[in-house]
Amino acid sequence: MSRDPTGYLHPAYAQSLTEFGLPVKLPRSGAWYLKRKIPGFDEYDGMGCYPFLVCDDWSALAADLQELEVDLVSFAAVPDPFGDHTLSDLETAFPDVLTLFKKHHFADLAMPIETIVTANHLKRAAKARQRVSVEFPARPIDHLDEWFDLFAEFRERLGIRGIRGFSRDSLRRQLEIPGASMSVARRGKEAVSAHIQLVHNDTVYAHLAASNHKARALSADYALYLEELLFFSGRARRINWGGSAGVAADAESDLGIFKRGWATATRPAYFAGRIINRQKFDRIVNALNCGGHSYFPPYRHGEFD
Repeated sequence: MSRDPTGYLHPAYAQSLTEFGLPVKLPRSGAWYLKRKIPGFDEYDGMGCYPFLVCDDWSALAADLQELEVDLVSFAAVPDPFGDHTLSDLETAFPDVLTLFKKHHFADLAMPIETIVTANHLKRAAKARQRVSVEFPARPIDHLDEWFDLFAEFRERLGIRGIRGFSRDSLRRQLEIPGASMSVARRGKEAVSAHIQLVHNDTVYAHLAASNHKARALSADYALYLEELLFFSGRARRINWGGSAGVAADAESDLGIFKRGWATATRPAYFAGRIINRQKFDRIVNALNCGGHSYFPPYRHGEFD
């Protein structure tokens, strides 16, 4: 168990997502979730904070969820793939839905760089380091405006919407969380690409990336990834680079191939769901005639499109 909350477990992270629900802490497991009104109904459901549900005590999660019958109709989450849980813990907490969501690429920082990174990635990173410089600001919050300018352009270019399109206020809160870190690639004085990391326990989570239209030609991300491996070596056990975009994304996608080139292995991430109040759940599903959807909960199908 972590004594002092950091990263995704810190209450300020849940508070940064208040645009999407009321942050609530589960008493035994220590996990935070968002309590959300179900559109068109008087009931509420629960969603684990994006991108991961993180617990202090995973063995207590099932008991926490079992006691929510009065408050919630259902609960959905992506449990932290690097959480201190077993598959049995997840199956007990989420008896209704537990399915492979995506595989997360991670780098074991105890290994030498040349055994982590592919030769092609190392070659491109070496060239990129001649074009851009990389820095790790001691106070990431001081670079909020610079970061958000990059993120706003990146978000618009990729069409990022909903909970993944963090607002400026949300990002401000996140950059003040213990364990928050930032890396910035510059061409001269101009920031062309930047990453935000959240560190929790012994894992560095690649939280967000942003770049402008110049970054690709400069191979700025190659320089950032390499410098991040060097920076966090000795400070953490691993870096979780995350998975490819989208549900069950193809491991052979461009993003999947890119991340695999910086990784030593993968870890499965699951999508998990639990029907808290079966009677209310069935009533809402029947009223909306949405029982044919594989999305969970089915009455929220398409909410983040």
